[in-house]
Amino acid sequence: HNGRLWSSWDIDNELKTRHPYRQWLQRNCQCLIPTEQLDEEKTGKRALSDDQLLTYQKLFGYSIDEIDQVLRVFGETGREPVASMGIRHWQLRCSHWR
Repeated sequence: HNGRLWSSWDIDNELKTRHPYRQWLQRNCQCLIPTEQLDEEKTGKRALSDDQLLTYQKLFGYSIDEIDQVLRVFGETGREPVASMGIRHWQLRCSHWR
């Protein structure tokens, strides 16, 4: 400890310098390509292994209920399910981070 009194601004700037979030996002963001834009040979194939998929689901806080009641229904119908009202969900827009 150096006896310095840190303001909230100082702490934020120190953390931003140590952990540059924008660069982390650029390296680690996974963008989804709409099915209709995929080449024929890529349709129906998954780019992530089971372990990778589970890791991303945990990382972004998807519960089994959200996967079954929201994502599955959305994927099958292409429409936002009624169950998603009031359940948190995220829209990752990778293009904003590149």
